[in-house]
Parts: sequence; structure tokens; C-alpha cells
Amino acid sequence: MKCYALRPLIMAALALGLSGLALAQNNSACQKMRFSDEVLARFPRAADACLDVITRDGQSYAVFKAKLDRVTGNTLRLRFKQPDGTYAAAQNVKTSPGRRVLIDGKPTPVSELAPDQELTAYVRVDKPLLALEPVSESEPLEPVAMAAPEPAVARADPVMPHTASPTGILAMLGSFCCAVAFVLSMARRKDDE
Repeated sequence: MKCYALRPLIMAALALGLSGLALAQNNSACQKMRFSDEVLARFPRAADACLDVITRDGQSYAVFKAKLDRVTGNTLRLRFKQPDGTYAAAQNVKTSPGRRVLIDGKPTPVSELAPDQELTAYVRVDKPLLALEPVSESEPLEPVAMAAPEPAVARADPVMPHTASPTGILAMLGSFCCAVAFVLSMARRKDDE
């Protein structure tokens, strides 16, 4: 009876071990891959953030996950996921107007993407070219040049505009004083009568 109860636990442990082995093999493929200096200049931690290496059309591509910041027309602003879970500096990627990508296994036009969605991106290891995961294996990759990451800009505390002046308050104070003077003069006249 105890043997039957332990069987699911043993199967789960084996599945977990095999998935860890597969992940380790993928990471070792990334670690063995030699990224060009141009790619490393635009993506310094490419070897660490790489999830897998694939070959398409005779070219080697490293597979990455990226978070979408925003879409402007057919330009996507992406941040690549780092090994520690943080995201790298934003990079702009242009796509063709009718391009569709896979989001949660569904083909989605680029125009319908929303911020904070996670995309799969392929980066050529020999040139700084990036392609988004196509909808199907038969669809060709559309690699585009990777832009240099934008430097992080230190943000200062917001400053309110200095458009107001004390003239309004002075006018209100003057009007109040005139009103008090008028009321006092009216009260004095009543007392004099």
C-alpha cells in the first residue's frame, strides 16, 4: 500500500530532475556560445540572460525573454530580462506593420500588444540583429538591427511651475479691507443718525 502512495512522489521528483537537467543543458549551450563584440556592446550580459540557442536559416540565435514597455506604431520598446529577474535598459525594435507574435501561445498583431507583456526574442550571436518569435516555425524570422540601449537617466524630483504670483491674494486682501471699511462706515452712519 505504501508503495502505491510513494509512486506519484517518485514520478514528480524524476520529472523535476529531468526538467532541471534540460534547463542546465540549455544554459550550457548559451555559455558555450561565443557572442560577437558588437552584440556584447549592446547586450553585455547576453550569455547570462540567454535561455537557449536555436538555429534558423543557417544562423545561430540566442533566445531571450523581454518585457514590453510600450508600442508606438510598429516600434516596440523592450527590456530584456536579466538572470537576477531585473530588466536591462530599454531598446527600441522596429517590426513590419503586419507582424504578429506569439503571446501566451496566441498569434497577436504587434498593434494589439500591451505594456508588461512578455515576449520571446531571438538575437543573432554573430551580429546585433534581433527578431521576435514568429507565429509558426514556417514563418521566416525578420531580424532588425539592435539599437544601442538608452542610458538610464537620473530623475530629479518634480518641480511645480512657478506661474502663480501674490497679486491675486493681495487683490483679495484689498477687497476684504475695502468691504470691512464699507461695513464700518455704514455702521458709523447708522450710529450718527
